[in-house]
Amino acid sequence: MQRNLLYPAVHPGYVTGRYYQNSPLIYTDTNSVGVLTTNTITYVPFRIDRNINIDRIAISCAGVVTGGVARIGLYTNNNGFPSNLLLDTGDIAAASAGIKEAIVSLGVNADWYWFAGATSTPPNLYCCTAFAGSSYILGQTAPSSASPVVAIRQTGFTYGAFPSSAPISSLSLITGNIAPLIWFRVV
Repeated sequence: MQRNLLYPAVHPGYVTGRYYQNSPLIYTDTNSVGVLTTNTITYVPFRIDRNINIDRIAISCAGVVTGGVARIGLYTNNNGFPSNLLLDTGDIAAASAGIKEAIVSLGVNADWYWFAGATSTPPNLYCCTAFAGSSYILGQTAPSSASPVVAIRQTGFTYGAFPSSAPISSLSLITGNIAPLIWFRVV
């Protein structure tokens, strides 16, 4: 019997109509207007373990921010970096508290992907305080248990539609509590 020893499926199975968070490694959450910043793209890697269809992308806003808006994209993975655009939600109004969703239609295969987040007016989003094991996925510039890496950020992005190829020329590692919590719903 042969098995995929490189990365066997670890998810027990996705249930139609349920929302799934971008990581099983989240320890605690908080909220911040610093999760998405203007003129940047925040990338968060995540794994999908089975072929699925997605019909919603969701974020959770913690409070009121006049004019708050977010745009979420989904990129393929290429050797540890975001690569080709699969999905752009367009603007998601994020000026008030609550769950905010974009209706989408996308089939994806079991693989690694990257959520991309951008804003013209930073909303107050729920975000991860600590990803247990995230430095295993993203790596660190030097060993540290005090500053886990939670996402990567590209500077020099003018808010609008995400480009078909992920900009990665000016990336920096993000530590602390500024990785947005993003959900997808399976159909």
